[in-house]
Amino acid sequence: TKLIYVETPSNPLFKITDIHAVATLAKEHKILLAVDNTFMTPLGQSPLALGADIVIHSATKFLGGHSDLIAGAAITNNREVANALYLLQNGTGTALSAYDSWALAKHLKTLPVRFKQSVHNAERLVQFLSQREEISEVYYPGNNPTHLKQASTGGAVIGFRLKDRSEE
Repeated sequence: TKLIYVETPSNPLFKITDIHAVATLAKEHKILLAVDNTFMTPLGQSPLALGADIVIHSATKFLGGHSDLIAGAAITNNREVANALYLLQNGTGTALSAYDSWALAKHLKTLPVRFKQSVHNAERLVQFLSQREEISEVYYPGNNPTHLKQASTGGAVIGFRLKDRSEE
């Protein structure tokens, strides 16, 4: 095994992985850890600070935020990994176009205000849904103690399950 890949919170049920615990285990065995941080953004969770080697974002989602580009990002603070990622990118020709690069840079300027408002809206929606009798379960990272230990916010994405009323 050369790489452990985790998405936390995961999609669609928002399972939480303890990034620091997995990073510690990975380092003991000389395995790289990659964390998909798309749902949390760099504003809500910092996997590199928790021991991850690579952080991955679907920049099409929160980072871009305006549904006008398709992009991704792989970030590392490890020079050897950075060089390997560069060789892969250069060899496969996966660089963003000039327009998409410009658009992403422009959209990142509004990320703090967009993410803050999205988190606020999600928290209010979680409160509302949690009180509804039609809802059997609300999935929200902010309800998980492990998540709150490693993130600065509960995030801006939620899920819920409707009660089964087929027998009524």
